[in-house]
Amino acid sequence: MQKNKLVVTTILILMIQLVNAQQKISFSDADYKSYDLYYNGKWKELIKYGEEAIKDGNDFNYLRLRMGYAAFMLQNYSEALKHYNAVLSKDSYHEIAHYYAWLCLINLHQQEQAYIHVPYFSKETKDYFHPAKRTITSLGWESSFKTTNVTTRNNSMYNKITLNSRLGWRINMEHSFATHQQNINEEKFIYINNNQNIQIKQKEYYNKTTVSLNRKWQLKAAYHYLQTPFNSLIYRPDSNLVYNNKIWLMGLKYFANYFTLQVSLISAKLADSNIHQYTLQSSYYPYGNMNVYGISTISIKEQNNIHSINVHQVAGCKLTKKTWLEGNITLGSFSNITENDALYVYNAVDENQFKGGMNVYLLQNEHILVMLGYTFEQRKLYKTDFLFYQHSINGGLTWKF
Repeated sequence: MQKNKLVVTTILILMIQLVNAQQKISFSDADYKSYDLYYNGKWKELIKYGEEAIKDGNDFNYLRLRMGYAAFMLQNYSEALKHYNAVLSKDSYHEIAHYYAWLCLINLHQQEQAYIHVPYFSKETKDYFHPAKRTITSLGWESSFKTTNVTTRNNSMYNKITLNSRLGWRINMEHSFATHQQNINEEKFIYINNNQNIQIKQKEYYNKTTVSLNRKWQLKAAYHYLQTPFNSLIYRPDSNLVYNNKIWLMGLKYFANYFTLQVSLISAKLADSNIHQYTLQSSYYPYGNMNVYGISTISIKEQNNIHSINVHQVAGCKLTKKTWLEGNITLGSFSNITENDALYVYNAVDENQFKGGMNVYLLQNEHILVMLGYTFEQRKLYKTDFLFYQHSINGGLTWKF
């Protein structure tokens, strides 16, 4: 019996020695070394050492906080957010982790998610930043002048005013009012008198509400109303046709460290058609910041039992401290399709064959963002195989409160 106990004891000692031999970094070493690297501002070394320490089983809050701060100083906000979320998974009330997670999300342009951390701030921090639970967050204006190379489609003008507001730490709402004006000549519109000179004056209202469920999930709901009249310039009661178009969107968005993923279901009544659109969208920032980013969107549209697929790609990069360049392209012919959470609706009478463009964003100061851009479209003339071009000069101004 004693021999058996001796054997068991010997085995346990050997196992402990084996574990200690495999563990290259002890807890005390990880604590001391990581603090030393943190104190001396050796951020890259700290992150590398911290990853090795965690692999050896030394995963504790002080180490994560130091690694998070090191990544933050290197402007890798995604990496920093990963470590701060690891702290919050153990201590959901940790103020420092909440504060820096808030800063990381703001730098990643995820302001809606950022403010779920504010309730955990100390009174001193709130007094310093004065975050408002309910407030107007931004006011924006956007305009686009469009011209074509065909005489049957006159120049057109698009204008939009947007108001963004925060209704609570987890709830945000966007309102947009837009107009689109164009005169067209379309003899195939036999139901409209004087169809050689049809005046289109479209009016739009858009509303989107987002609810941040937690640090990883966000729920979206949007409604877009478009009143689209086809009015003959010579007014007659029987020469007017007005479409009251309605679009609804429901979406669910997931936030990972270096990317987001969103699925959306869109149901629309456009002109005389019932339309369903299913969208999968991913935003990604491989360096953990907005120096380089991309947005990939795949949409499947169902209209009159006909299915079509479109791919929309956005790629952007930071040129200077306050300047970003962004390109976009849409592949696949389309009509009656929506983009950007159903904010933009392509319901023109002429089917798009191709769309691409480029925008420049200029950050004037902490409040003012200016946008200048160009869009090129190839379209097919209504019920023909004739292709024509549309060029758009775009501009915008956003004031952030």
